[in-house]
Amino acid sequence: WQQAYDYCQDLNKNSGYAGYKSWRLPTIKELQTIIHYGKSRPAVDTNYFNGYSGDAYLWSGTADVKDSSKMWEISDSSGSSKTQAKTSNNAHVRCVYGTELTETTSFGSSINGVIKDSNTKLYWQDSDVNKTWEQALKYCEDLEYGGYSDWRLPNINELSSLVNHSKST
Repeated sequence: WQQAYDYCQDLNKNSGYAGYKSWRLPTIKELQTIIHYGKSRPAVDTNYFNGYSGDAYLWSGTADVKDSSKMWEISDSSGSSKTQAKTSNNAHVRCVYGTELTETTSFGSSINGVIKDSNTKLYWQDSDVNKTWEQALKYCEDLEYGGYSDWRLPNINELSSLVNHSKST
């Protein structure tokens, strides 16, 4: 991980890389934005991002909140994520430049059992139920809740917006 961090920092030396001088390791949320969850091996769009083998993990700059000696990484094969010790196996690195995506959500109060995230503009049911995937699709399709009838099952990126990697239970 330290080598990956140093690599991104080195891109900022002299005239920078591609004319930019604020390269860094991406957060786990930023890495999730380049994953194509409808593809695998690799689960990235190789028309834009080259060098992916479909069998590697990518380091992030997001620490495991329970153990700062571990960092989050994401699979370029499936998009799954896990934590890995900073000093363990090597992983790939893809540096990023730009405003960092934050881990914050901005939930309003629950009104009629519905919570709005003002960052994503999504509305969430304030409770969950245990269903198979097929049952969940039907449940959301048929749901009339909190004065709304156009509920749907969220996609993986929408679900990911609920996760705050800087908090722990």
